Amino acid sequence: MKKLLFFFIFSVSIFAQSDVDFKYLQNVISKDSIVRADFIQTKQMKSLEKPLVCDGKILAVKNKGVVWILQNPAYLKKVITFNDNSTRSEYAMLAPFFSGDFSILQKRFDCELTKNQNDWLLKITPKSAAIKRNVKYITINSTLDNKFQEVFIFSADESFVRINFTSEIPTEQFLSQNEELLFEQE
Repeated sequence: MKKLLFFFIFSVSIFAQSDVDFKYLQNVISKDSIVRADFIQTKQMKSLEKPLVCDGKILAVKNKGVVWILQNPAYLKKVITFNDNSTRSEYAMLAPFFSGDFSILQKRFDCELTKNQNDWLLKITPKSAAIKRNVKYITINSTLDNKFQEVFIFSADESFVRINFTSEIPTEQFLSQNEELLFEQE
């Protein structure tokens, strides 16, 4: 945990340059109307010695929503649509970012964007006192030519979730019939 905190503090100091316009990041994120990616999620809880690790896929569709599918060790599908104003899960909190809707993101969070020559880092801090009881802040970072590589969700109880995107899957910008079905709530 100490190494992770050192890495994070070091990373933030590297990015500590002037803020840049959110239009830059919004253009990077919302360039494609559909984003597909694989991820590995590690959840380190204060009460557990070993982290909980799972992997899965994300499907983000502009103006439709985001589908998170955890595949291993167990299957779980979480659908967040734009009709869903919930911010109860980390997946719902991140939906405006992954769909490129920065107006919703900036309503719910204080946002701080920094970048250097090769990388960017977005730190979002909840505005709502109810969310602040659970989530201290979230960081999302990547290289300038990628949408996102890594997300850290830091909880008020000192636990954290790390989502490492292992690959962005380049595909056609339309949904298959199976992907359309993913957006149907179970």
